[in-house]
Amino acid sequence: MNLQTELREKRIAQLKVQIESDVLEKAKHEAARNLSKRFNIPGFRKGKAPYQMVVTYLGDAAIMEEAIDVLGPKVYKEALDQAELEPYGPGQLENIEGEKGLTLTFSVPLNPVVNLGDYRSLRHEYTAPEVTDERVEEAINFMVSNRATTSVKEGPAVAGDGIEIDLHGTLKPAEGESEEEPIFDQHGWQFVLGETIREPMPGFSAAVEGISAGETRTFELTFPSDSEDYDVMLHGRTVSFEVTCHEVSGRQVPELNDDFVKSLEQEGVETVEALRAKVRADLEETITNRTENEYASTVLDKLVEMASIEYPDAMVEDQIDHMLEDFKHQLSQQGMTLENFLKLSNTTEQDVRNRYRESAEKRIKRSLVLGELFQAEKLEVKEAHVTQAVKERAHELSRGNDQMRELFEQYLSSTGLRDLAIDLMTRQSYDRLIAIAKGEEPPIGPVAEVEAAAPEAQAEEPIAETPAAEATEPAAEPPAEEA
Repeated sequence: MNLQTELREKRIAQLKVQIESDVLEKAKHEAARNLSKRFNIPGFRKGKAPYQMVVTYLGDAAIMEEAIDVLGPKVYKEALDQAELEPYGPGQLENIEGEKGLTLTFSVPLNPVVNLGDYRSLRHEYTAPEVTDERVEEAINFMVSNRATTSVKEGPAVAGDGIEIDLHGTLKPAEGESEEEPIFDQHGWQFVLGETIREPMPGFSAAVEGISAGETRTFELTFPSDSEDYDVMLHGRTVSFEVTCHEVSGRQVPELNDDFVKSLEQEGVETVEALRAKVRADLEETITNRTENEYASTVLDKLVEMASIEYPDAMVEDQIDHMLEDFKHQLSQQGMTLENFLKLSNTTEQDVRNRYRESAEKRIKRSLVLGELFQAEKLEVKEAHVTQAVKERAHELSRGNDQMRELFEQYLSSTGLRDLAIDLMTRQSYDRLIAIAKGEEPPIGPVAEVEAAAPEAQAEEPIAETPAAEATEPAAEPPAEEA
């Protein structure tokens, strides 16, 4: 087999294979036998017609086409082995030349390659978060507010009042579109003015403040153009709202004292001061986690900028496939299919794929550099780590129910080990990257073993040494395309 290999841009290899004449003749005879079993050749039983009769009856072109079907997979595999290539996915038969013998040309997407450069020189200032007294009081006031009693009131709603409304919102057409798309539809929805955490979108509380029972109000709001809290397809889009208020309720907030704290029934917390201490500790943990996630995202982007990354287009298309499946799932939870969405938004599936492309490439680059960092730092995930993760995850899901905890452990042990291993690998890569960027200069090598692991488990070989290509960022950092 005469093989010519050419490496193209975007991790594509071209394999040009010239087939020897004796190999081609053998394949043509096998092709003729195959064809004679599928077609009736006059005067012969199926599969019994001689080669020349099959050629005469079906033509040399049909024989050659069948011969290529016979030869193609075998030639492709031998060419890959000879060229010592590692394909990312299936190759394609790109060209057939048959004037002088037979030459097959394949295009092959190759595995991505990443060069991190001098990644250990990466530095980024880290500012530890501070929980102020005002922040603690805000959190406590929110807890008190949630225990408020309500009664119907006359007049306009002000911040802190509860309202019961019918809410309708339609997404205005984007450039090139002609129809509006229903996006919000709530009847009898109860909402407290000022609770931005439950707002349908930013600015909603301000837009309905002052509304009275029986009043209908219309207004428009625009999604932020750069927020990761909303689907990328909503960025910068405008929603037209119609809100009808049925009832306004005044709220009577209880007094903050030790009796109120005891009514919360939080173990070990029975005084206002104890509540403040617990709230502060909880806020510090939450804000620290959020700050570190934001810091990790920033330094990961810096690492991506430093790195040299090459990957085939097929990898992008696969990532978009995953994102599109997630979008279909989101639509199904709203009682809508992708086909209905496309019709209502006057768009095509290709338009949706194009909107996801930038986010898909960002995901791929982040995942690839995390995987390369995992390998460069000689990190590893052992069975003991995964076993511990199963126990911790089952404990979280069971919420103290021992019977449910055992069931979750069994389920995760049978179906979730791979995902947990990828999560652990990703988390290790992030932790090591954070330490490097902070200038802590951690030693290259695995992280410390799990304290609860048995000595036998600690001595085992690692179950994985590099994150899979589909490894993602930690769950605390939602993907940009998720609403």
